[in-house]
Amino acid sequence: MVCMPHYLPQPPCRPARLLQHQRSYALLQRRRSCSYARRLFSNRPPRFFVEKRFYYSSCCLNNNLRKVTSKVFSACEAAAATKKSAAVVLPPDLDVGGHLRMGGTGELTVFDDESIKVLKQHARDQWKCRIIDAAEVPKAAERINRKHENMAPAGDIEQWLYRQMKLPAALSRAWEACYSAVSPPEIVLHARVEQDWYEHPCHSSKWTEGPSLFCHTPKFIARQISRYRNASVVLIHGDLATRYKEGSGESPREVWPQVNPGQKLHYKKWIPECSTELSKLKYNQAAFLDFWLALQAKVFVGNPTSSFSEGVYKARKLVGKEENYDYNCKDEGLRLQDGTFEETKLVDECRNGKGQV
Repeated sequence: MVCMPHYLPQPPCRPARLLQHQRSYALLQRRRSCSYARRLFSNRPPRFFVEKRFYYSSCCLNNNLRKVTSKVFSACEAAAATKKSAAVVLPPDLDVGGHLRMGGTGELTVFDDESIKVLKQHARDQWKCRIIDAAEVPKAAERINRKHENMAPAGDIEQWLYRQMKLPAALSRAWEACYSAVSPPEIVLHARVEQDWYEHPCHSSKWTEGPSLFCHTPKFIARQISRYRNASVVLIHGDLATRYKEGSGESPREVWPQVNPGQKLHYKKWIPECSTELSKLKYNQAAFLDFWLALQAKVFVGNPTSSFSEGVYKARKLVGKEENYDYNCKDEGLRLQDGTFEETKLVDECRNGKGQV
């Protein structure tokens, strides 16, 4: 265990891993138990916590958004532990000109000035945490940087996240071209059948027709919503895995009529005007269009192991939309002795129970 964060001067006690060969175990325990707040701030009272940029433009929409809450929450928590008047500097991606702030040149400007005011007020009311803009920090002031890339639980601040984000004006043309004809949608289905999914989570997991936690074929997913016989279904997904490309015989467009002939299937890239607009967008901009559509659906069906689906579940529950289902609810009781699976439950028996806010 490291007694002090790496971004501060060398602490009076060495990292615990260097004490492994000390004869006195009591000494090791005493050094491990020294107060974090006292060690961090003794003889050097903090002034401001400053978070570094976290936004990745080519990956993971909901992961990026959740890191907002993690950074704010962890910085406020550490500032409170000082028992001093420490302030938290707004993460640069949320500050004026940041990637997520309206009014600037960022690519996913989903939070406006009013949203930031709500965040500051929430932090002040809930945690007695003072959040300021970078411009408010005096030049001579001492700053303490915090590197925090994990998506730690952020409690009720996630309510702020999903309630306050808005569709950017820069995406209005793409929205009109891709989704105006199906908005509000009856069913939105997030099919996690993209190439990146099969290169990572499914790499060590056998893809299957049964209720595996991760990997499913488009045909299996189609069967899961077969009870909606004449429904209009909007698929949302990124670039399909190679095995499911059109022409393979296993793509959603090819298998859906076989499984659900009465359903009307919609996918944005099948519309030429939409494809043109999407070619102008970054990865997260296109993903946000899907996210925004999913919030409006009467029914949402997703994969609870996907951070994208998890974010949609949470955001929908905040506004009272309870028709949220998993197409891969796992039931260990269905596993047979030979390791295979019987037919899984249908989607109407798989109401999403994760992602509670």
